[in-house]
Amino acid sequence: MNIIQRVAARYAAAMTIRHRQPQSQPQYGTALDGRDRRSAAKLVNKILHPFSKGFYSDEYWKPVQDIRKALERANIDFVISGGNYEKDSRGMPVRKTWDLEVPFFNKNNRPMWLMGVIVASGAGSMEDPLERYDITAYVE
Repeated sequence: MNIIQRVAARYAAAMTIRHRQPQSQPQYGTALDGRDRRSAAKLVNKILHPFSKGFYSDEYWKPVQDIRKALERANIDFVISGGNYEKDSRGMPVRKTWDLEVPFFNKNNRPMWLMGVIVASGAGSMEDPLERYDITAYVE
């Protein structure tokens, strides 16, 4: 395989949309146990909603850490993974995305997962788009 075929294969693999498999297993005794998917998502999104208001300007992604703390206080099991930067055509990072996974047992005692995303979108200057950012976070 020559270099062009290897690069083309990597590009195709990177551009293929994959359905993520859950990385965690539900634990008994969380605040979501016994709920259906809709009410569980509503409860988690109610916790996430306050972080989707306003702009932030820190270097440590404080709202994401605050989301972690809020979910822990609410006794909700979760996994936040990723933390990938998306860049514009000039190579400047314009947003950072984390995957959010919330495992629980539904009212039929079956394991379920809410999958979501946390996105920090740049609202700063052209030179540094992420000096200010806003957060969008939700699960479905």
